[in-house]
Formats: sequence, structure tokens, C-alpha cells
Amino acid sequence: MADELIATGDEHGGGDGLPPIHEEDPRAKAKLRRLVLGTVVIAVILVLAFWAFLKVGTDPSFYARFPWLTEYVASWKASTHADVPCAACHFEPGAEGAVRAQKVAIALVTERMTDTGSTTAFHSAPEAGCTRDGCHADVLTGGAIQWRGVRFSHADHLGKIKRGLKPACTTCHQSLVHGTGKKPVSTAACAICHFRKLGWEENISRCQLCHDVTKLPKDRYDHTLVAKEKMKCIGCHADVNKGVGDVDRDRCVVCHTAGDRAEKYGNVKLVHRVHVDEQGFACTFCHHPIEHKVHPLSVASDTDCANCHRDTHTATRSLYLGVSAADPGAKPAPDAMAKVHVHCEGCHTAAKALGDGEVQLGSGKACDDCHGPGYDRILRAWKGMLRRDLAAARRAVTAARSAVRGQRVPRSAREQVALAQKRLRQVEVGHGVHNVVFAAVQLDDAVRASNAALKAAGSRTRFPRIADAKRLTANECARCHTTIAKTVTWQGVPFPHAKHAGVVGDCTSCHTPYSDHGKMSWGKKACGSCHTDVPLPHPKSFRSTMGQLVKKVGFKTCLACHGGRESREKCTPCHEGGPKKEILWKGMALSHANHAKHDIDCTTCHTELSRHGGVALTPAECNECHGVTMPHPDDFAETHGQLFLEHKLELDTCSTCHEGGMPGEFCQTCHG
Repeated sequence: MADELIATGDEHGGGDGLPPIHEEDPRAKAKLRRLVLGTVVIAVILVLAFWAFLKVGTDPSFYARFPWLTEYVASWKASTHADVPCAACHFEPGAEGAVRAQKVAIALVTERMTDTGSTTAFHSAPEAGCTRDGCHADVLTGGAIQWRGVRFSHADHLGKIKRGLKPACTTCHQSLVHGTGKKPVSTAACAICHFRKLGWEENISRCQLCHDVTKLPKDRYDHTLVAKEKMKCIGCHADVNKGVGDVDRDRCVVCHTAGDRAEKYGNVKLVHRVHVDEQGFACTFCHHPIEHKVHPLSVASDTDCANCHRDTHTATRSLYLGVSAADPGAKPAPDAMAKVHVHCEGCHTAAKALGDGEVQLGSGKACDDCHGPGYDRILRAWKGMLRRDLAAARRAVTAARSAVRGQRVPRSAREQVALAQKRLRQVEVGHGVHNVVFAAVQLDDAVRASNAALKAAGSRTRFPRIADAKRLTANECARCHTTIAKTVTWQGVPFPHAKHAGVVGDCTSCHTPYSDHGKMSWGKKACGSCHTDVPLPHPKSFRSTMGQLVKKVGFKTCLACHGGRESREKCTPCHEGGPKKEILWKGMALSHANHAKHDIDCTTCHTELSRHGGVALTPAECNECHGVTMPHPDDFAETHGQLFLEHKLELDTCSTCHEGGMPGEFCQTCHG
């Protein structure tokens, strides 16, 4: 039978000698279907995830979720580029730009979740983003254009080195999308490049480099004569530039609060390469503007105050940012408010009438408005401290100046006097409250320089240094906590705060640092690290065991904390009026309770704390208070009547010690 099946190749076997084919297992088919379906689902999820990954960095709504970017997103929506995604401008086209966009998006999410990100939003818009296909690709191939009477060539600026710099699109078009101006072009950048540190008609400051006089309107004057006669523009347009375009050193601290960045201030090539070539910063972000235009003469026109009132707030600004006038190259030490970018208007909120207008002054109310009631006291304390320190520094500088005036002294003496005067002057003019720590250090350095000058001049006079400088720099808490409460309540018990602050010195021995302000860094158990062998706070059973403890640690240990001015303050925390029961002393019964009841000072009978535990009087001295012999003699019961008559004692003399008195219960035991 089997041979026949092999030969014929029926439905159970093949005629070619292969094994027979069995029917498929239904369970295997179901497992295969689930495997295929799972693979398809996973593939779809991966595709969607990859699509979302690419989408998130280019979707403007994604950036609107971050509080510090909402303003930028809002200005983008109101701009002429509202239909252009963020990534199209801020990242170059192609795969590399797309990957960078995703990295920025991931970084934003990570910084938001970990609260480690900066709230200062800036990301450059590279040239490739602007000149990509479909946007402004033709600006590099087109010729010169005329804009507001100015001849300009994009091809001659973009990608070319100008004065050692490589201008970017955002150099001129900085507020086209973001910002309040919404100007298509910022001419401030033109003026800084073309006129900063250049003389009239020098190199690229030549007027006709940009102004084609043959194409200017002829309604008022035919400027073709200027070219024909080779006239100098300065003959008519003398005052066309206002400002010099300088960069303040303290401008660096606005972004770079770490002092090491500001140290690169003098490296112009590095600063421009990083900020202009690589980041595309606008010139006016760092430079003071140069206003280039024809200024008509008019009595009614506004006048730039800086033309006459120059550098009126330089000392204040430098002091606030911690830039020393005597040593500009030193590492800046900005005020805590400057580090978080608080501007002048943040504290100068009090309006004061000035002529027909008003001026904003600083006031303690601004402290309370931001930090809470009572913070105005800090401002008053700062002013008082600085008045004292300024007076001390002035005395030292005045003495040093007098010592070198008209005298033949070493050059170093005059140099030290000059440095001292600069430091003192900066604090006087800049008002030290703008950076109280830096001001105290400057005044201390002024005294130090004055002493050095006095020594070089041969004078023996020396002035004490400014102690506040050391105190404020060594203890950051002292910058605000100018005074310390003597006693505070901590965990339900009185705590001598001022005494601990004086002994320990460093507030962070007990408190958390400024970065985690207002907390305790340890509990009650940690007190034992200083108060060895003494349980603190004392348990309820402490009085029953303190006698042995005092013998062990010495009574001076107790005096470290328990040292009130009044003797009762010193004794009652432990003794509470003395033993409750009468004790036998010198052969007589003595009641501490009765003595305490009559408000008799402990030291009337006992020694001071320094000789703790002794008795300071004899029984005979008790008579001075009691008026009768103490202790009473054996026949006192029979003789006390005659004693009262002879000494004219009051009837209630007995009741001072003996309850009941006369004719009370005590007397009635005999006289009833």
C-alpha cells in the first residue's frame, strides 16, 4: 500500500520521494498573523515618532510653550515672516540644519524639566537660512539697489570681510521679525561700521560711497554740482554724526555674569568673531549707537543730553556692575541685583518733580514691593553703614593727600594717593548702595592705599581699615542681615541667636546658604557638636540630674548660655525659687519659698555665678533683714513679747515668715 502511494504521488505524499505534506497547524497560522500585525504596528509607530521628531523643532507652537520664548513667538506672528517656520530662518537648510533644530528642541525640553535653562533667549539666524531657495536667494546675484537715497549692494557685504568682520543678514536686519521696532533695516549698523574711529571722508566713511549725488532730488539743491566741482560735503553737512559707537566694558556683564568672559574685552578679534561672525549679533547690542543723518537746526527740537551731560551715570553704572574705576582690568564684582539683570527702573520707582517734568528716585518702597514688608530697613542700614565708612575713608585720603602735597616724596606715594582718590570718588559719586559689598571693598582699598602713601611719605599716621569690607565679603548673609536679634524662639525654646552668631561667625554652620535661603541645615541633635555632654534642649528631667552634670562639665559651661544681667534671670532657669521644702541651715529651718515670695534677690544670700553654690552671709547678718535674732534663741517664746516692746516692732513681723501672723493661726497656738 505504501509503495503504491509513493509511486502514484497522491494527496498525502509526492511521487518524487519527498516527505508527505501535512495539513498546517491553525495555531501556527494565528501566531504568524500576530507577528506580522505587530511588526506593522511597530513600523507605523516608529514612522510617526520620527515624523514627530522632525516636526517638533520646526513647529512654532512648540516654542510658544516656553515662558521666556512667548514674547518672541508673539512678535514673529505679527511680523512679515509670520508664514515662515522658525527653523527655516534659525537653521541652515538640509539634514544638518534639521538635526540641529531637533537638538535645540530636546535641549529646551530638558532644561525646562530640570529647571536649568537660561531665560535669555537668543539663537542666531545664519545667512544660509535667509538665502535658501524660495526666500532671498537672489540678493547675492542682484546688483546694487537704491534705498532711501543710499546705494547698497548685498553681494558686496554678505560673505565679504569688512573691517576684519564678516557681516550677516541680521547685522542690518536685526529687528525685522523680533523686537518692537519692526524696521526692515537698522541703519545704526551702517553708521557703526562706516564711521566708528574713522575721520571725515576716510576710507569707507566717504559720503559718495553710499550717496550717489547725481540721483538726489533737485528740488532744493542740485547736488550734481558737488561731483562736478569736487566739493566737500562737510561744507554744508557738518553735524551728521552723533555718538562715537563705543562699547562699555561693563556691557559684557549684561550677558556674561561670570567675570572670566569680561576679561576678553580687549581681544577685539575674538569678540567680533564670536558675536558677529558666528552668532550674528547686531552691532548696537554692544556698541553705543552712532546717529547718522542731517540734523536740522531748530529751537524746538529735542537735544541729546549726552552732548553736554557726558558720563553723568558712569560711576553709578560701573559701581552697580562691580567695575573698579581705579583698576578697570580687575575681575568685575557685580551686585546681586545686577547678576539677575535688574535694571535701574526696578528700584527707582519714586517720582519726584523736577522743573516741568519729573525724575525717578530709588526708595525703600521698591524693596518692600519686591521682597516683602520690612526690607526697606536693609536699605536704611546700608546707608547708615556707608555714611560711617565714607567718613572714615575720607579722613584717611585727606591725610594722605596733605602728606604728599608740596613735599618731596617718592612717586609711589603720589600714585597711591591717586588710586585712593579714584576709589573714594567712585563710591561718593556712584552711591554705594548700588553695590554695598563692592563699595565697602573700594573704601577699604582707599584706606589701604592712603596708609601706603603715608608710609612712603615718612608719616607715622595710620588709619584703621574698613571692617565692613571683611565682614561683608566673608559672610554673604551679613549683606542683608545687618543686625541680629539677641534671642529668638526656635523649636519652642528661647535661643540666644546673637551670642551664637558672635561665637560661630559663619551663618552656614547652622543655616542653609543663600542659594537655598531661609532654612536650617541641622536639627537639635547637632547642637551637641559644640555643647559636648549637655543634652540640648534640656529634657524635662534635666533638673533632677543637672547637679552631677555640672560637676562633670564645670559651671562655666552653663554660663556660656545662661548669663542674664539680673541674678534672678541667671538662677531661676534651673532653680525656680529653690527647694520647695524647708531645709536645715546653721541649725535653723529655712524656707526658700518664703524668701522668693518677697522678691528677695538670690545674691542677697548666695554668691555670684562665678562662685556658684556658696552662701554669702552668716546667720548674724540675717538679723539685718528680719529685725529679730536669727535663729531664734531657745527662750524666744518667753522673751519675744518684751523684744517687740523694746524695739517697737510691727505686729505683722512674724507673718513675714510664719503664716497666720497675729492674731492669725500661728499666734493663736499660744495666745488663743
